[in-house]
Amino acid sequence: MKPNGLKWAGGIVVGAAIVGLAVYLATLGWEKAGWVAGVVSMFLTVAGVGLAVAGEIRGRREAGPGGQGPAQGLAQGSVTNTISGTTNSGTIIQGRTVNPPPGTAPAAEPPVREDGPADGAAGQG
Repeated sequence: MKPNGLKWAGGIVVGAAIVGLAVYLATLGWEKAGWVAGVVSMFLTVAGVGLAVAGEIRGRREAGPGGQGPAQGLAQGSVTNTISGTTNSGTIIQGRTVNPPPGTAPAAEPPVREDGPADGAAGQG
């Protein structure tokens, strides 16, 4: 079954469960329905707390020692990015390995300036 098919099947099951619960509660009467709804909500709350705790435990296990999660992915201090001698008004992308798109020529070396730093910091101090 494709992922979209699973989503539809899950939606149909949840919808049928809601309709079935509504019909069941309607046949009980208001007082008994209130009691049943309270018990059902208690079990759903306990299940939700259990899922939250399990997610927190899983996240801590994936993070490993040092507290870095899988999003960081690298040991602390293993990458050093430095940008200097430039003025930029756009986005700067930093990464461990950044390759140009296939079929593009390598960038030319920037011209060497002989009048000092490009950011205008010369003589300030």
